[in-house]
Formats: sequence, C-alpha cells, structure tokens
Amino acid sequence: MKAISIEHIQSLQLNVHHQKKERAVYFDDDNYYKIWVKNWEHSKVANHGFSSGYYDPAIAGVFKNFIIDTDDSHLGYVMKKGKVAGGSRDSWQKLINLTRDEQRKKFIKTIFSRAKKHRCIVSDMCPANVVVFKDSISLIDYEGLASFDWFFEKKPQPWEAQSRNLKKYPTPFWRDMSKYLIEYCRQCLGVDFSGNLDSELQFLKLYDAVMKKVC
Repeated sequence: MKAISIEHIQSLQLNVHHQKKERAVYFDDDNYYKIWVKNWEHSKVANHGFSSGYYDPAIAGVFKNFIIDTDDSHLGYVMKKGKVAGGSRDSWQKLINLTRDEQRKKFIKTIFSRAKKHRCIVSDMCPANVVVFKDSISLIDYEGLASFDWFFEKKPQPWEAQSRNLKKYPTPFWRDMSKYLIEYCRQCLGVDFSGNLDSELQFLKLYDAVMKKVC
C-alpha cells in the first residue's frame, strides 16, 4: 500500500487546518495531511478499511498515501483537495448541486454494498466528511469506519479501539451513523425510512430499499 514517511511530511511548508489532542490536519495548495499521535487508539481503522477492500478509489478517490513512521507504523494519511459537500449540520443540497443523480446513486450503492459484505460502515457520513473531486464523490476521515458489532452490540472488532473514552461517543453508539445515512437516502435518493439503524436487521431493510432505488 502506498506510503510516505513522516520525515518527508515534516520537510514541507504546511498550514494548520485544525488541531485536536490526538490528531491534526494540515494543508498546502494541493493536499490535506491528517497526522495522528503515535499509537492513537483509532490508527488501525483506516488501514483495515483499505486492506479489507471497504475503501478504494470508488468511494475514497481523494486518498493518496498513508504516512508512516520510521518503524513503519501508521501516523495518518494524505488526501487530495476536493470540494466539501457542506458542514456537519448542513443538508445534502450542496452535494446535490455539485453532482449528478447517477453519481449520488452509485456512491451510496457502493457504501451500502460494502457495508453488507464487511459488516461495517462509516460512523459519521455527514456532508463535512464527503467531498467532490474530478467528477466523483469521495469520503474523507477514514478512521470513521466502525463495525456492526460495535454499533449494535458494543463489542469492538480487533481492528477497532478496544478501550475508548465513551463520553466522546453518541448515545446510543449508532445514533449519528443512522441519522446521516438516513438523511442521505431521503434527500439524495428520495428513499424515506421509518425508524433508526439500530440493528443489523434495520440496516438490511434500508439496504433493500436503497438497492431497489439504485439498481
């Protein structure tokens, strides 16, 4: 898998986009650089997403490289710049304005198909975590992937953080995942869904409704 050293990143002239305790995002004219503190509890998630095949250019087209330390451990990743689909609390109208109907259908079909296959899905697919780049829709924030076992049973998979600060999580854990995905389906596909994605069975019900619309 493509990777670039942290030493190379540190040699670049970058601007700060935002910083948090465990991670920071920098940018230059062409790219964003997301860098984690070493051994961050969620650092394995992005790698699992790509190595398992959940992420690829079909839904993560702006991804360029992982950033690695001298011991080959992952410290983040590089993304090409795209047009952000909105803020975290915005509607999907900006994405609708930037894209064609068939693009939005293809994107969410891939998201749902891979979620069913791998039993995991992005936890916060809000407009702030979706961009448009060169006629395609792409996810960002690749450590936002989470398993059905975590969402619905509170039991993380080995590739997920095993010890978390639960005060930072929505209650119940599936809340934001459910809200953002249902809103995408309603606004971008015209698929209304009654209830929440609070179980794998509920996810499969929405999956069936999405596939009927996009296939």
